[in-house]
Amino acid sequence: MNAKEFKENFYHQTPESPGVYKFFDKNQELLYIGKAINLKKRVSSYFTNKRQYAYRITLFTAKISNIEFIVVDSEQDALLLEDALVKEHQPKYNIQLKDDKSYPYICIKKERFPRIFLTRNIAQDGSKYYGPYTSVKSAKTLLALIRKLFPIRTCNFNLSEKNITKHKFKVCLEYHIKNCKGPCEGHQSIDNYNSDIKNIELILKGKLNLVKKILKEEIQKHSAVYNYEEAQFFNEKLLKLEKYQSYSTIVNPRIKELDIFYPLLLNDNIIISYLMIIDGAIINTQLVTYKYSISDPINDQLTHIIEEIRSKFESTSNEIVLPNEFSVDLDLKLTHPISGDKRKLLDLASKNAHVVKHKQPKSEIGQKLNSRLEEVQKALSIRSIPRIIECFDNSNFQGSSPVASMVCFKDLRPYKKAYRKFNIKSVEGPDDFASMQEIVYRRYSKEPIPDLIVIDGGKGQLNAALEGLKKADHALEAISIIGIAKKQELIFFPGRKEGLQLNKDSDTLKVIMQIRDEAHRFAITHHRSKRAKESIKSSLDGIPGIGPSTVKKLLTEFGSIRKIKKSDYKKIEHLIGAQKANKIITWFTSKN
Repeated sequence: MNAKEFKENFYHQTPESPGVYKFFDKNQELLYIGKAINLKKRVSSYFTNKRQYAYRITLFTAKISNIEFIVVDSEQDALLLEDALVKEHQPKYNIQLKDDKSYPYICIKKERFPRIFLTRNIAQDGSKYYGPYTSVKSAKTLLALIRKLFPIRTCNFNLSEKNITKHKFKVCLEYHIKNCKGPCEGHQSIDNYNSDIKNIELILKGKLNLVKKILKEEIQKHSAVYNYEEAQFFNEKLLKLEKYQSYSTIVNPRIKELDIFYPLLLNDNIIISYLMIIDGAIINTQLVTYKYSISDPINDQLTHIIEEIRSKFESTSNEIVLPNEFSVDLDLKLTHPISGDKRKLLDLASKNAHVVKHKQPKSEIGQKLNSRLEEVQKALSIRSIPRIIECFDNSNFQGSSPVASMVCFKDLRPYKKAYRKFNIKSVEGPDDFASMQEIVYRRYSKEPIPDLIVIDGGKGQLNAALEGLKKADHALEAISIIGIAKKQELIFFPGRKEGLQLNKDSDTLKVIMQIRDEAHRFAITHHRSKRAKESIKSSLDGIPGIGPSTVKKLLTEFGSIRKIKKSDYKKIEHLIGAQKANKIITWFTSKN
């Protein structure tokens, strides 16, 4: 790949974030894995500043055919991810990270009076491990800070209760210089020692507020007696602590085997960001785009996609992680994390999926959208490209609680700021046509006409809407309006007797159905809410002393009078007071 090819195909798609990049040849063989604080600057340099690189680098850049990116939160995470991926895949042109060297952890040993030390080996003995740390120096600095704040023993004695009682050990120099409180001779209780361990765990987990408070107190104490040298010492420790990153999301010994999937719907595509975790490290990543079928349930499509990806990577994990709004029908443990380590990994997958979303040039996204809008315009033979579409539906139950809704789609996406609810004012009884006429008149007597109006209903509803537009003094010949009838999904136009039957696979039909279904959902939701309010009001009518404010409190708490049970009497008494509660309870008793 030369500089011109890189600029045309990858430069504008490369994120300016910390992360890892992967170079592939024309056969999709992995050539090289690298890390960067700024991916765009780093990757661009391979093609614009070739003189600064060795001959082997310029040799392999000519072989590059494809580039992939993984975005992370920090330089440290990029280094750790690069290390894990290089050791797993052993790319041809990576030479520095192929050894078995591992990064250090801070261990809190599982024992009486736990020791704290650095280690590169993780033993499955119940001990707690924090890290890994990309810099041994920073890990040692942190450990020294911990020991300065909390006098923890450094000896490896077996401090069992029996040994301490028998005075088997003597205090050492660390005790005399106040670096240890002498638990070996019983000078420090196990509870006091474990209290310090809990505070140390807070530091290692990144919960630093308590420690910062202690350091600030030390700074103030020494400054008050003009001991500025000691105050500066604690101030430097405070600054180091504030820069400290608790642990990496990229390598985490608390997680063994896991598959992370983050689906992102983009136009007519599903972007899947996949992370494969084995032994606590991300060893595989995948960003792949699938066609999204609006006619098939999203969770069914996800089930097939996840099966395919797991098969491709030969995953043996028994657990998969997905965002809360998605589910799959697989014989695996499904986790929807809200917080914790798994949530951080899901957020990382999300970040990479959204990078793909933003990588698409705006011109390309605009071209796809314009193409779809032009297809709708052509299929419906309307005057202008339908960038703004408004759809109406009404709802009632045997003529009671009549309501209506209007939803707005802008560039084929829901524009919820423009959604409107209507309570029918001038119609009595079940008259859907009159209701439609009223709401269309009310809407367009004040608001401008959109590019396309969609009415949920056949010829009768469409004609009622036209009457509403006439009443609002609009010229019908200048308005694009259609009706869509259920069952056969026929499209009706003003002045035409027969409806238009679009192909079931037509994108235009799917767009109109999606907008119609959204208007129906919005109307039903509004209708149920209104019926619930009217139910509780009518049920409590005639009870002396029960006014609108009391009804509102009960409605807020229970939603509907039907949901109130005998077991809720105490709650009612607490909510509105004993006197009013007794009136309602008496009324309930007489009814039941």
